[in-house]
Amino acid sequence: MADEMRIVGAPGTGKTFALAHQVTSMVESGRFAPGDFILTSYTRTAATELRGRIAVPDENVATLHALAYRSIGSPPIAEKAELAKQWDDAHRGLPSWQIGSGTVDDDDGLTMTDAEQGEMLRAYSLARAMLAPPHHPLWGRSEAFAWEWEAYKEETGSIDFTDMLIQAATFTSALTQPVLIVDEAQDLTPLQWFLVRQWGAAAQVFIVAGDPAQAVYSFAGARPDEMLTPIAHQRMLPLSYRLPATVQAHAERWLVRHSGSLTVGREYRPRDATGSVRGLPATWRNPDELVWDVERRVDEGRSVMVLASCAYMLAPTLAALRERGLPFANRWRTSNGAWNPLGARARGALRTADRVLAYLRGEVKHWPELLRADVYLWRGAKKMVDEAGWDPDLLKPEYRALYDAGDPLLLLTGGFAKAQRPVEYAVRLAARNIHALTERPLVTIGTAHSVKGGEADVVYVFPDVSQAAQEEMEANAAGQDAAVRLFYVAFTRAREELVLLDASDLRRATW
Repeated sequence: MADEMRIVGAPGTGKTFALAHQVTSMVESGRFAPGDFILTSYTRTAATELRGRIAVPDENVATLHALAYRSIGSPPIAEKAELAKQWDDAHRGLPSWQIGSGTVDDDDGLTMTDAEQGEMLRAYSLARAMLAPPHHPLWGRSEAFAWEWEAYKEETGSIDFTDMLIQAATFTSALTQPVLIVDEAQDLTPLQWFLVRQWGAAAQVFIVAGDPAQAVYSFAGARPDEMLTPIAHQRMLPLSYRLPATVQAHAERWLVRHSGSLTVGREYRPRDATGSVRGLPATWRNPDELVWDVERRVDEGRSVMVLASCAYMLAPTLAALRERGLPFANRWRTSNGAWNPLGARARGALRTADRVLAYLRGEVKHWPELLRADVYLWRGAKKMVDEAGWDPDLLKPEYRALYDAGDPLLLLTGGFAKAQRPVEYAVRLAARNIHALTERPLVTIGTAHSVKGGEADVVYVFPDVSQAAQEEMEANAAGQDAAVRLFYVAFTRAREELVLLDASDLRRATW
């Protein structure tokens, strides 16, 4: 039976590096082989980060849900595909009971939503994830839904995502590897803590790593308390390789607002640099001053992050960056097309940027498959392309002239079946600097949830919270604490300079 060992890593202290070193040491000692380790985390992003930096087999690194699902034999999931559709079709008169697009992807850091769809499933799942006591209002709120939902799962022989964890907790023998390492443990729910401790007790070595000050999934039931309880084997990493002194001081002063004892025993040094913290008179609704400032920093060759608490607050900045032809992305959330308009750098995938670059360089491959035949091509040409490959003679005369001239106007005439806006954006970038289509953008944009583990030279942060978050902050200390931790994560992405932006609505401002 393994004792729990804990590694606490403040921002930039090299927590993942410390885990990698621990794995390497155990393998080099001859005690364990690379296949003896299971590495897990709450989110896909954190699991992917582990997979890319620690030398164990890919199949041994997964989210906790994925491991749990595998351990119980991968039964049908009620929240997916045809089963979810059947449920929604049967409850069209009850929007809050439907589960389709109303379900929340925790990996994208979506906070409380105003959408009614999915409300009952969220409430029921949250009560179970929190191991809420019988008198908790979440149970009463979701009781009628829960009775029917459980009956539906039994009738269809399916489970939901919470069932994965509950059922897996009863099968401790399912974890056959002797070493269990749980990263980003501060974001685990009480139910997930119960599961990993069940599995950890059956392992030879059980390590959890995280930082209670960076717990940002309280809306999904996560609580930092579990990592604040003293245990015999705990190590605090002593030095941040990211944070300069000024940024660290600002972030730690901010953390004092937390009602719990997050700062107790939290001694770590900043890196040997001063850094800076400044304000900028720009808001999420009016980001012009921000975008000009970002452009200056990019021209200096510095990396930049623009962060908000909610995705909708980034829309005006996204539009302004597009308009000014500044490349941006979010490599931690490649599935979000709005944040990655040039396409994700996935293995074997062709980005919009690649297709546009191929055309601008006179290379035929990669871009013709996007053409709408009814706009660009002679009748029947699409079949000929499929059978014999691309031939410029298949273009209608007005487009053949543009093609022969290498005119990017061909890409802007509305003839693409998909990705017209990304294509237009890529052409605009190429007109400014064609290398922007091949280089990784210096600008990252996203929510504070989405960039945990990331960093940039200059970080801009909007102070606003959503109406739901504001109500939570006004209602109780837990809501205030959640906001403190979220913005602490945002502040501590900065390697050199932290820029605090103005609020659009002072009622929802956190500073």
